[in-house]
Order: sequence, then structure tokens, then C-alpha cells
Amino acid sequence: MKKLITAVIILFSSIAFANDELPKLYSTGLPALCGPTVEVQKVAEEKGMVIFSVSNGRVGASQDGEIAYYVTHWVEPKGGSQMLTVTTLDGKETCIYFISFDTVINPNLTGGTGI
Repeated sequence: MKKLITAVIILFSSIAFANDELPKLYSTGLPALCGPTVEVQKVAEEKGMVIFSVSNGRVGASQDGEIAYYVTHWVEPKGGSQMLTVTTLDGKETCIYFISFDTVINPNLTGGTGI
């Protein structure tokens, strides 16, 4: 139980820390920072991120569902970082769901070369 409480405290402190660095974004009940899409794009630019892929989130997590949101997977080409964002249909609001570091690519997907 102590480990769970410690993990939750660390999670929320990192969100608070990130929010101090990015004051135009705000936290939600999810471990995410949200705000105007233009502000999230500035974060991506400042971190040297480029778009790796874009996909559609659909109602009911069904291939046939209506498009509900857009998912963008960003990568830092030379630094091994990545970021996942979700954007509203109108394109005005985006949430950063994670920025991770030290990415290792599955060698089975890169022809055995890894990073």
C-alpha cells in the first residue's frame, strides 16, 4: 500500500512540476497536460519533436466508429524521446499524455538494427 501511495504522490508531483514549466497547460484527472493546440505544438518544437504517426480515435474503440479525436505520436529523431498527444475534432485543444525518454525500438521492427 505504501508503494502505491508513493507512486501516486510521485505521479502528481511530476504533473505539478511540468505544469509550472508550462503554465498555459493544465492537469486533468488523467496524467496529462492539456491546453490550446498551438501551445502544445510549441512544446513539440522546443523539444525538437517531429510527427512519427497520426491516427484517428474512434467511438467505442471500433474501426467502424465515428472519429472522436486525433492521436499524434511525436519522436525526437536524435534524442530517443517520444510524446503522445490527443487532439479534439475541432483541433483547438490538445492533451499531452506522455513524454518519455530512452526509447529502445524493437529490433524485429527495424530489420534487426535497433536504435
